[in-house]
Amino acid sequence: MDTPETFVKCDGCKTDTCGTYWPDDDRHMPGKFRGCFAQKSRSVGIESAGTWAINAADKVMDADNNAYRRLRKDGVQPETVTGAAKLEATLK
Repeated sequence: MDTPETFVKCDGCKTDTCGTYWPDDDRHMPGKFRGCFAQKSRSVGIESAGTWAINAADKVMDADNNAYRRLRKDGVQPETVTGAAKLEATLK
């Protein structure tokens, strides 16, 4: 987070509050340093709306792949990779 020592005003910044502190009576961030919106927006990471679903599907597929390899090594012949983790759990 920016501090008064490292803060650089953006080009064309016209706000009076840029580079100041929030008032002590502010409900959300009393006494914290604040910059302008443009300065803060450069540090925000954005994910697409479906990223969480893709990441969850990747975790399931990774578990299935690992279970499939272990099952094949043990001599079991699963029909597909999908669902191998559940099959492995039921066989134990």
